[in-house]
Amino acid sequence: MDFHCRESRLIEGSGSEIVYYHRIDFPWPLADRDAVSFATYQQDSRTGIVHSLNRALSGTLPPQDGAIRLEDMEIRWTITPTAPGQSDVVYYLRTDPAGSLPAWLINLAIDKGPVKSMQAFRDMVQRPEYASATAEGVEEYY
Repeated sequence: MDFHCRESRLIEGSGSEIVYYHRIDFPWPLADRDAVSFATYQQDSRTGIVHSLNRALSGTLPPQDGAIRLEDMEIRWTITPTAPGQSDVVYYLRTDPAGSLPAWLINLAIDKGPVKSMQAFRDMVQRPEYASATAEGVEEYY
């Protein structure tokens, strides 16, 4: 789903708390970046707003060949229901990409990464297999 995400897999957990691995494909000759993250979410029962927080987690999985581990990363999602079947989504990402990176690559990620990720997310949730999907502890607001 995320821009240039090469791999994403669950390590442990279920429901509103999980630990997962994800690897981001970087162009040659640069090394990929990867992270192990702890993710949690909760819904405000009064407003219906869902807040998700993902943070890099150290020491869970040994370093992977060909990747530089992201140790400083935070991702936040705020999903606000606006009408039946519709929501506003705010996505926040802060990370230290580690290692030496050229300015053109950083600019590519800043300019295109979030937009491409949101487009992929929108396309994914519209697929038939997600039409009736639910998340533990999250209720339809409308």
